[in-house]
Amino acid sequence: MDKVPKLIPIYSHRYIPSSLNEIGNPVYSVHQTDIIYYGKDLWDYFNIEFGNKMHKDIAFNEIKTKIPFWSELCE
Repeated sequence: MDKVPKLIPIYSHRYIPSSLNEIGNPVYSVHQTDIIYYGKDLWDYFNIEFGNKMHKDIAFNEIKTKIPFWSELCE
């Protein structure tokens, strides 16, 4: 686990990876062993969290940045 990119808490059980330090990192929802994408990027996450977009409308195919370990759990 020391080599896994750390997650930065955003709100509740929503997190963004600390690396790769790039624009467009996906947001994850991590609740015990349930780990899913919760936004293709931070802006997408805010739209979902504040009710401007439904989670089911995430364009998963547009998630460009693959984060080692975490993205593998979501696929």
